[in-house]
Amino acid sequence: MMITKIEPLDKMRSKVLTDEDFAFVLYRGEIKRLGLNEGCELEAKKAELIKNDILLRRAKERALHLLKSGDKTERELSDRLLRGGYPEEIIGRTLEFLREYGLCDDRRYCRDYIASRIKKAGERDIREKLLKKGVGRDLIGECMEEAAEGLFEEAALGENESSESSLRDMQLEACKKVIYKKLGRGSGAKELSEFLGSGDKRAVSKLYAHLCRKGFSGDVIRECLDLREEASI
Repeated sequence: MMITKIEPLDKMRSKVLTDEDFAFVLYRGEIKRLGLNEGCELEAKKAELIKNDILLRRAKERALHLLKSGDKTERELSDRLLRGGYPEEIIGRTLEFLREYGLCDDRRYCRDYIASRIKKAGERDIREKLLKKGVGRDLIGECMEEAAEGLFEEAALGENESSESSLRDMQLEACKKVIYKKLGRGSGAKELSEFLGSGDKRAVSKLYAHLCRKGFSGDVIRECLDLREEASI
């Protein structure tokens, strides 16, 4: 394996490129200590030392540091490590280490994410955000089904709430909270009734559109706004 280029990244680090599918970032002091130079051969023994003793250890430490601020999906951790210049092989081994010790679990993340947001945001919005975080579509569907069947722990739902609450009930409650907030401070069922009874179809239409953008399904919105299925919005 030949070192083709050593490219400075900042005042302290440089990226080492090789003629094979292996590129990595080291501190300049490490590059000097290891005797790495452009046009020189990178011996297999030295390459393994760089991978195992430097890059893998550093990637694990970086991942653990990222997890201190809160749970992350595998995609989120992978993307952060990739931006840090770690090779895909090292990232894969780091994720394997985290999974082995239960430090990174997309199913757990997905369940917790849904449990914490199902009464605050629309189902579609939750699904889209989980997809962006790299959670698989099938896994999201499974966790949503668990929510609908009331399989989350009571602690996640709240001390005074039944674990049998349906996903639809939680979405209705979330939708009403958004409606009340949109209508103004201190608004509740009475203010919503007055708003709907005003006959201002344009205002109702704007509220409907707002709720759609928040990720709520049409049937949930219609029930909250007491609209008939065939109503034209």
